Amino acid sequence: MVVGAFAAILAGVVLLFYVAQYRDSVKQEQKPVAVLVANADIPKGTTGEIIGTQQLYTISNIPADRVTDGALTDPDALKGQITAAEIFPGKQLTTSDFTDTTSTITSNLKLYDRAVAVPFDSAHGMVGYVQKGDHVDVIAGFNLEVDAKQIPVTKTIMQNILVLDAPDSSGKSGIGSSNTDSNIVLLVDDQQATELAFSSDNGQVWLVLRAGAGATQHREQIVTADTILFGLKPIAITNALRRALKAGA
Repeated sequence: MVVGAFAAILAGVVLLFYVAQYRDSVKQEQKPVAVLVANADIPKGTTGEIIGTQQLYTISNIPADRVTDGALTDPDALKGQITAAEIFPGKQLTTSDFTDTTSTITSNLKLYDRAVAVPFDSAHGMVGYVQKGDHVDVIAGFNLEVDAKQIPVTKTIMQNILVLDAPDSSGKSGIGSSNTDSNIVLLVDDQQATELAFSSDNGQVWLVLRAGAGATQHREQIVTADTILFGLKPIAITNALRRALKAGA
């Protein structure tokens, strides 16, 4: 009888211990975990920095048993990452959704930013001298037809433009160098991208390297033979060209 009573007590203790463990396990499974959840559509190729600055996620408390494997719980984990595929609203952000940022070009694009590759020969693009990370001004030249005459006109159309990619310095040009075109990738906005494409296709484009720090700039003005040789004011040339082109139209 004593042995039986002891066995019953032991069984009761084991049962109570099991029940307590089970309750703790259930509580752990239901304990909320703060995870990052997409609150908008996040396209493939979006950087973690953009996701953070544009608040494309919320921090939601989700029961532990419903947290996806690899779910991100710290916003700092987004730094240096880029989405490997499109992420839809309501999806938990996980490590498998991202890959390390390997493209400086992609990581620089935000909102209206665009990356555009422009072909330059060694002289017009300062190929080999202009490097990734430099800032440049863009000059465009056109031949305007006014009264059956070709009038060359040049103007700085963009200033302080970031170079996203360029041929390395091993290709520096000089006297007798090749004029084979090389692509230089510039960071511009969507409107500038269109203007740059037009200028490259229909005129002549030059890159001018700026100082690494402390560079200043004058107001962009058109340049013609009259402004150089006779010192005419750019505004006078601009107004004359506008009148001539309007009359011709």
